[in-house]
Amino acid sequence: MISMNQPEPFKLEVSDAVLDDLRDRLSKVRWPQAHDGPAWALGTSLPFMKTVRDYWLGHYDWRENEKWINGFSHHRVNRRANGDRDRRAIGDQGLMRAYAVAGWRRA
Repeated sequence: MISMNQPEPFKLEVSDAVLDDLRDRLSKVRWPQAHDGPAWALGTSLPFMKTVRDYWLGHYDWRENEKWINGFSHHRVNRRANGDRDRRAIGDQGLMRAYAVAGWRRA
């Protein structure tokens, strides 16, 4: 565990097994019946969601996007005594620094 307030560099690394599981789940989606009302009236448009799913299955290149994301510097910062972490993605491209902060308990 990292010490309090001490940034620790990290890279996004999603395993092939996780991506294979995602593709498997996406390929097995059980779609609801379309409703009779106007599109988006009762939630997300079913045709739109099918398009998104098809894009993720056939066209989205996770590894290319992972490489782009890892082009930025990323740091974890532990700001809580209980081990919850704040994740900060700190861009070093000179235009702006972006901070994404979230916390969760590690199981």
